[in-house]
Amino acid sequence: MYKDLKKGISVVEVGCGAAIPTKTLATRYPQCKLLATDICADNLERAKTTCQGLENVELRVMDACNASSDLNEKFDLAMMFDVYHDVPYPDKLIAGIHRILKPGGMLLMNDIGAHESITANKEENAAMFGMYYTISSLYCMPTSYKYPDGAGIGACGGMELYERKLKDVFTDVRKVAKDIGLFFLCTK
Repeated sequence: MYKDLKKGISVVEVGCGAAIPTKTLATRYPQCKLLATDICADNLERAKTTCQGLENVELRVMDACNASSDLNEKFDLAMMFDVYHDVPYPDKLIAGIHRILKPGGMLLMNDIGAHESITANKEENAAMFGMYYTISSLYCMPTSYKYPDGAGIGACGGMELYERKLKDVFTDVRKVAKDIGLFFLCTK
């Protein structure tokens, strides 16, 4: 991937918020073309400030579940950081990202490294996961449940669930790291 980034690839960040990862890649690899997307226009205003002056970055309000067909098989790399557990329709999101990736394209997904089992989380780090359950109850799950049939996964939905869902769509799914954050690298 490093060699590809140096040559220049097309990258999309889904749920970009302030687009700090987009800015980092755009600055380090100016030959890459990046699209930072978020469903929330207010987040893109923050991203606009972050990415000001970067000519290789485009910002777009977009629901990745329903990305326009002009983006089909357009990207070599999709990035999504701390987004999956908040979305109301995670299966549609993963399918939408898969659709906009080129054959052989990759998804780098980061989320909280919780287990599906409350007991396992408690044994691993009760204080930290207690905080995540609280935040999740007050923000993550209501964010998802405000939509009809929202999944309501929440911050402690579990890496086991994420891995199963990713394997339903991608040909190769690897856990790259697990600490407080968990990374998956998935190939189309």
